[in-house]
Amino acid sequence: MASGALVRLRYLQDRTGFVTGCVNAAGHRIADELGDVEDIRTHKANQRIAAFGQALARHSADQADTLDLPLTKVARFLHVERRYLEAAEIERRVVSLTIKLRGPEDRLTLQRQSDLAISLARYGRIREARDLLQHCAVTMERCFGPEDIDTLTIKHNLAIELWGVDQEAARKLALDVYRTRLRVLGPDHEHTLFSLHTLLSYHVVPSPYDDAVTAYQDLIARRTRLLGEDHTTTLTSILNYVQRLVRVGDPQAALSWARKVLERRIALYGPENGATFNARSSLLLVLSALPAPPTEEIRALTEDMQHYATAVTETAGLESLSTAGETIRRSGNPELAVAILRVAQRMAVATLDRSNGRALLVEHNLAAALAANGEPATAKAMFDELIPRMQSALGTEHRLTLRARRQQALLLARLGVPADALERQLALAATWQTQAGAASPEYAEALGDIATTYDLMLPTGQQSPLDRQKETVSLYCAMARTSAPVAIAALKIRAPSRCTARPLERAVSDRRCRSCRDQATPPCQLCVFSIMTAADSGW
Repeated sequence: MASGALVRLRYLQDRTGFVTGCVNAAGHRIADELGDVEDIRTHKANQRIAAFGQALARHSADQADTLDLPLTKVARFLHVERRYLEAAEIERRVVSLTIKLRGPEDRLTLQRQSDLAISLARYGRIREARDLLQHCAVTMERCFGPEDIDTLTIKHNLAIELWGVDQEAARKLALDVYRTRLRVLGPDHEHTLFSLHTLLSYHVVPSPYDDAVTAYQDLIARRTRLLGEDHTTTLTSILNYVQRLVRVGDPQAALSWARKVLERRIALYGPENGATFNARSSLLLVLSALPAPPTEEIRALTEDMQHYATAVTETAGLESLSTAGETIRRSGNPELAVAILRVAQRMAVATLDRSNGRALLVEHNLAAALAANGEPATAKAMFDELIPRMQSALGTEHRLTLRARRQQALLLARLGVPADALERQLALAATWQTQAGAASPEYAEALGDIATTYDLMLPTGQQSPLDRQKETVSLYCAMARTSAPVAIAALKIRAPSRCTARPLERAVSDRRCRSCRDQATPPCQLCVFSIMTAADSGW
């Protein structure tokens, strides 16, 4: 009683001092008890402490010296939980207080601004994040030197945000940071491993690794040994490794890893979190890429994702989900593909603007799946509405825009308007010849489409003029492998037939886009349409 009365008396006499004392005591307790925010084993306890920390942030007044550490840890926890806007709100408060206390060029100020920039970037405010990181990188290097550990951290984060606007500059910066970290900090330092992870995620394999698979195996082994198998960064590296294995054609090797990540992310985040949804998407991608996809398991997993899709608030896993739907369609199960892509569409609508490239990719894949599922009129209507938006958002000669125009032309031919289809296909072939070259898989594919449509326009029973040529299919293929332009000239390709241009199309072995071929990387998301099979173009 007496103790309680004294507390109330103190509150009445000095409310500000009382609140300050409580905030200080709570801040020290949070800093002491908030565990490793990226360790599954401390996650549940961290959730309770972080909730209290968010409330504390609203009463922090000007106590930057007391609350910097606890609020920074709370913000980092929210970031790990992918609650980026909430993290940014706290980090902006911390930055303001730190500038006031320490000045704009203090090391701690620049670190806190970098943390804020990362949360802003993940929330989607890319330009603001990039400008802030540019400022921090220049200031940090001027004040503390180019090989300072914090300078390297900010440059690493800047490289990530540059990747979307200047790949070559981002690649150079990321490699420079990795090499410096490797030399200064050593191969087992967590920052060196972050650099390696980032490079591999952008399909850059640094020396001394021979290939990405070997590099990922070493990265996962080091992170497991240093951080533990349940650490979120370890699981993220495993998930990237899973996706790489699928891309190089080894989904069977990826399957056990994909199951492990889903199991552990459910334990870390729960079944409804975006990170768990991302793990489900990756598992679905692996299952769909197996030689004999397990239809019932895929269907059950899709139903789970339909249930949880409304709870997802960010786009992690969207590309995997979209690609899985496309793969399932190409494997001959368009009905299931439509179900998967409906989930992706719902997720894209909830999290992305309609002009976003990933949202447009989902719509493209869904329209293609509907066409394969016996709904060509619905699919054509989707492409008719989609293509103008693609042209506005991506450009008239962007790969995805051209792929959508191709599908639209194929549908026109299928719906009984082959003359209109042929006109569009001739224009597409000319575009691909200019953009990708006469020896490119894209141009060869366009010729195959023209061949199919031309055959549809011939009177019943009439033989295509080119079918009477004496050259055999094997000769055409041999010519295509050695010199596609020579083969095209030999075929007199003004009116190609299915029997001539199709073998030419299939003879082009490297079906990656020019960017992927030039960088010697596996196919990107927009190559996926060209990789699977030439036969798909006939629906």
